[in-house]
Amino acid sequence: MGTSNTAGQEINETAYLAQSPQNARRLMGSISRLEEGGTARATSNTTEAKVKLTPLQITVGQVPSQEELVDLYTAVGWTAYTDNPAYLVPMCAGSLYLACARDASGQLVGLVRAVGDGVSISYIQDLLVHPCYQRQGVGGQLLDAALEAVGNVRQVYITTDTHVTNQHVIDLYLAKGFKPIGDYNCVTLARLR
Repeated sequence: MGTSNTAGQEINETAYLAQSPQNARRLMGSISRLEEGGTARATSNTTEAKVKLTPLQITVGQVPSQEELVDLYTAVGWTAYTDNPAYLVPMCAGSLYLACARDASGQLVGLVRAVGDGVSISYIQDLLVHPCYQRQGVGGQLLDAALEAVGNVRQVYITTDTHVTNQHVIDLYLAKGFKPIGDYNCVTLARLR
């Protein structure tokens, strides 16, 4: 498995791992596959069709190209990211943990990334799955891989939209042990620009 730096160049993994324990954590994880015969939904403006999934490969620590990232973030409607496409590769490369799901053709269909110090706090910054592959277990596999790699800290956070169409995402997070911050008698504040 090769590792790319922010310029997308292949770098020596041994040297990369020796740079810091965080780099080693970024590469932790194993290859996971969905069972053959799973299904994904493909939606057009007029119809919805089931598509047979081929096994997906989950890779850890390999930064996708800017074009792949723009395509995936656009597919899920995350325009706050695609408004500044030059930021996508550096933000992924700078993550504490990064895992990507690819289909049999190599297309990027999902991504999870975590930021933090790897000791006291981890924040699942992004978990996104292409709409054609949603509700097929891809997001759960990616989240499990991230939690295995960076979840052994005092605090793990994740944030998502409360829109009614996002309830399946909230349900996934609740099923993985996340709770609303108010359940801990805390408040989380944000400053967005």
